Amino acid sequence: MNLSPLRRMARPAAVVLAFALAATAPAADPFDKFGSSFRPITPPPVGAGSFGVAGDALPDGRIVAVTGSTVFLETSPGAGSFSPAAIFDASLLAGPADPGFVRVSPSGARIAVGAGFAKPILIFDSALLNPAAPATLTAANTARFDAPHFDAAWFDDDHIALTAGDFGAPAFVSLLDVTSDPAAPINPVVITNILGAPAGIAFDDTGALYTGNGFTLSPGDPTASRTGWIKYFSFSQWTAGADFEADGLLIADILSASPIRFDTAGTMLVGGGDFSAGDLGAVAVVRASAIEDSIANATPIDDSDPALVRRIDPLGDQSGFLGGFFNSATGELIITGAPTWFATSGRRVGDLTGDGAVTGADLLILLNAFGSPDPFADLNADGLVDGADLVLLLNNWGGKS
Repeated sequence: MNLSPLRRMARPAAVVLAFALAATAPAADPFDKFGSSFRPITPPPVGAGSFGVAGDALPDGRIVAVTGSTVFLETSPGAGSFSPAAIFDASLLAGPADPGFVRVSPSGARIAVGAGFAKPILIFDSALLNPAAPATLTAANTARFDAPHFDAAWFDDDHIALTAGDFGAPAFVSLLDVTSDPAAPINPVVITNILGAPAGIAFDDTGALYTGNGFTLSPGDPTASRTGWIKYFSFSQWTAGADFEADGLLIADILSASPIRFDTAGTMLVGGGDFSAGDLGAVAVVRASAIEDSIANATPIDDSDPALVRRIDPLGDQSGFLGGFFNSATGELIITGAPTWFATSGRRVGDLTGDGAVTGADLLILLNAFGSPDPFADLNADGLVDGADLVLLLNNWGGKS
């Protein structure tokens, strides 16, 4: 496929996105705050035929979660309670989803669900979600693409990048045009020859692509990539077509590089686990400036330096493969992969506006929520906004940190 039209349109879009992110990102570095406290979230129960629950956040802060044959929607941002909002019709999906991913498009207009191994990718409008009268998702309102997938990242509202690969064969990345005919999808391969399992994938605000090796196929080959390797491909590299092993820039070796996500400040989330290295049971956050320095200097990030990469274990027992996603509306990292999910804020305690400072504007929000269970004003997460939360806010009063 000729990607020239994509190249022509994407560079201006990336510039617009960069300005938008600069306007909305908190001034304080969220890296320093993630993991300082946790808010538990009980996701919907695992549906019949599924092994877990996958989710993502809408622009308004509500979480969309998928399991079994049901799409759930959080009742309000931070509520931690979910209602069925849509049902996959059997004519669209024979049997339940075992979701590999849920991804909300940049504008929030579209939702992509990777239904699982040997199952399709489903694309539908977020406007269809209706907890009052759950919509039935059918071929009439949902696009069904039979494309291999493991993880995904939206490039824009019309294109979603997919990591995929058969066990024992090199993994790859393709770019699916969700406006194309599902019977003849436009889905060119843009990165080939990942000598391992597929991993996570993400784009930064310049249009650069980040993906990794989820499980190496060549542990004895010193020239091959390793489990957890994350590589950076500039916009021009991946749109021209790239070889993972020969091209790109190694920026980090963390867990099993799945998922890979960015928040609006450029903090990277990495999940998964590497049993061979004993690197598991946590998610990692990577400081934005460390990524910038790695690219500028063509040197991998020292993942043993806690000032650059910090592993967060909300369970406290170093068990399991954890994942997650960022909720840009609430400033939280949502950690998934366990029966209970955990939200941890990248904001300074008491910074309810997300501007990096604790001021009268934050105090007004807290006072307006006083006596309620509002999860964002409930700074100590005890279920009630009261004097204890007021004390926490006042103790953090002041300028940006």
